[in-house]
Amino acid sequence: MKIQILAEIVDDVIHWVNEEKADVLIKNIPNGRLIITLQTVNPQADVAEYRAVYFAKIDFLCKEVGEKRYDMHDLVKEYVIFPMMEQLPDLFSNTEVISTKHLSVDGWPNLIERLELWTFITYNIILP
Repeated sequence: MKIQILAEIVDDVIHWVNEEKADVLIKNIPNGRLIITLQTVNPQADVAEYRAVYFAKIDFLCKEVGEKRYDMHDLVKEYVIFPMMEQLPDLFSNTEVISTKHLSVDGWPNLIERLELWTFITYNIILP
């Protein structure tokens, strides 16, 4: 099981961004060993990097299946991004428009994982 909880450190004190959600998630973690990874977030740099990774994967997929880049992006919007917006609206700043422009920094890794899974299920291709 993989759980992501956003936290901020201010004056050497950790603060959960959504404390109620963090408490619920932590209380529902089954007994056992956990690996906790802390990752700093630089929103502008991370979004640019994630966007580059996303479109590199889209370009690879297009070459494999013979689609144009933006036609493939439209398919991904329909079959990956739209369902993601319905399931995880907190990861988008605007859920009225289906666009990666409204995807939060925390949403990008989720989108890339979903893209990889959808690609495997739909085309039987493992994205690099």
